[in-house]
Amino acid sequence: IDCVWQLMQQQPNFFEFNEWFLLTILEHAFSARFGTFLYNSVRERERYELRTLTHSLWNIVMNRSVYVNESFDNSSVAELLELNPRQVALWRNYYL
Repeated sequence: IDCVWQLMQQQPNFFEFNEWFLLTILEHAFSARFGTFLYNSVRERERYELRTLTHSLWNIVMNRSVYVNESFDNSSVAELLELNPRQVALWRNYYL
């Protein structure tokens, strides 16, 4: 997710979601509050019927405007996404 954040810093208009979206995913990846990241595969999640026992993080984050990147430019999707290694930075809102 840090790699995505790095790309977002250099090409902010390429992404439909914002930093808060990434931070929310990171927060809940290990929280066990949602079944989204439990087990190793979709097959395992289906075998243990997580859909009936837990909530999906995606249902929460995909329906909230707080995660929308206001600078997203739909026309930029066709462009090549490039990363300048000299501009890689520390993600302060996550690591500090």
